[in-house]
Amino acid sequence: MGEAIYLNEKSNIRISINDNVTFYAHFHKHIELIHVLEGNYTVYSKDNCYHLSKGDTYISFPYMEHRYQREGRNKIFIAILSVDYLTDYSELLLYYRPRSPLIRCGELPDYFEKLLVRTDELATSENNIDRRVFDGYLSVVIGEVLQKLDFVEYKCELSATVENILTYCYRNSGNPELNLASVAESFGVSETYISQVLKKATGHGLPYILKSLRLGKSRGLLYGTTKGIADIAFECGFSNLRTYNRAFLDAFGYTPSDFRKRCRDIPNREKNF
Repeated sequence: MGEAIYLNEKSNIRISINDNVTFYAHFHKHIELIHVLEGNYTVYSKDNCYHLSKGDTYISFPYMEHRYQREGRNKIFIAILSVDYLTDYSELLLYYRPRSPLIRCGELPDYFEKLLVRTDELATSENNIDRRVFDGYLSVVIGEVLQKLDFVEYKCELSATVENILTYCYRNSGNPELNLASVAESFGVSETYISQVLKKATGHGLPYILKSLRLGKSRGLLYGTTKGIADIAFECGFSNLRTYNRAFLDAFGYTPSDFRKRCRDIPNREKNF
């Protein structure tokens, strides 16, 4: 599927309805819900490939690697949601996984898309009453999706440990000397333990995750700041600009400077809170 990027999601919720979106391989600690409103999409998750048409829904659980590719013109609803925010469902989301993350058109109620559109509208409101209504709509949306999935127990009781390790690595990703030995020493555990915990939760070892953290962080800086590309490379822990440019190109298919040019044409209408 290509090299995946770990996204250090800071918002409890990000909701948007977008046209013609393609997103690179990534994983994060939140759940991610995708519903196709128009057109077709292909979602790649680990070794699986799911073809989505209008009315289909896909859900990714914490630390599940995935990417999506549009097919022609289309529109999708996207919600990236913190497990901590979804308190009614947190135990299910942390300790169980669906046999299949895909729900086909017709399996959800006829009113489901109207729920999504209304949820998207309420997400921008500053009215306290609307905020409560939004929470109600969101709870119904997630409930409708989860009850259509067939779950199996997911034996990974170390989610808090994984989150602590990833948060530590993200905060210290600017240190080029950060490695498996230094992370293990900081947590007072063995290198083997760190490797096993990360591998079980994400499917990747620490070197891969460190690289993905740095690349993901650099994308945010390229998009959200005017800092020079060389400054961003060093701030994110790359030893030199050439190494950074090569890693970025290998991961995304274009250079950091090309990505920054693309960002100028990307509208920002996501709701974050």
